[in-house]
Formats: sequence, structure tokens, C-alpha cells
Amino acid sequence: VNHISKDALTKVRSIINDLKINSFKEEIEAVANLLKDANLTFEFSNAEYAEKLSATRQSTMAMILREAINNVVKHAQATRIDGQLQLTDKSVKLIIKDDGVGVSDVASLELKSIKERVNILNGTLATYNDNGLCIEVLIPRSVEQ
Repeated sequence: VNHISKDALTKVRSIINDLKINSFKEEIEAVANLLKDANLTFEFSNAEYAEKLSATRQSTMAMILREAINNVVKHAQATRIDGQLQLTDKSVKLIIKDDGVGVSDVASLELKSIKERVNILNGTLATYNDNGLCIEVLIPRSVEQ
């Protein structure tokens, strides 16, 4: 019984650790390490602007960032990814741009999970080709706006 209890406690701790909400800055660090291992150049500016968002909104933006980066790694054939946050009084814009092959028909681009998360944040999503693909996510800084 003691062994089973310890094993169950270890599993519960592992599950709880997996549920930990990363701040946006923590997610950028994790992405940077992932891309370094994949031999992709990654630069991100103004990550500190995310601190103007609630922890929940930061976490959702972190998931958007992660999904966008995963898409670049899988599909773009890129060697470089640049990201940044832009801040206004009422909104935060996340921009992720790669130097990959782009998309022949941007209008047909699905990005389903990113769109769902952007909708949760009452934001907008724009994608366009610019010597690679650029994704822009604009969200209000708070729910009320």
C-alpha cells in the first residue's frame, strides 16, 4: 500500500506540474531553447510588455506563440523566426515572422487552434506573406475593452 501511495503521489505531482501555467516570458525562453536545438535563429523583442496582461491572458498568448512556432518548424522550411510584442493603451499585438517559404494561399490557411485562442481573447488574427509568413495577433489588454 505504501509503494502504491508513493507511486500515485508521484503521478499526481507530475500531472500538476504539467498543468502549471507558464508566463509569456517563460514560454519565450522555452521556445528559444527548442529552436536553438533545432538550429533555428530566434529573436524576440519587448517580451516584458506581456506583463501588462493578466496571467490567464499571458498563458493563452503563450499557447498561441507555441502553436505558431510549431507550425513554422513543421511547414515553413525557415532558418529564422522573429517575434515581438507591440503595446498601446488598449491592446497588445503579437507578431511572429519567419523567413520560410510562405503560403501560396494565405486566405485558405486554417490555423484552427490559434484562431480559437484568439477568439477566447476577443482578438483578431491576420496572416500575410512577407518573405515568409507573418502572423499578427491583436488582443485587448483587458476583457472589458
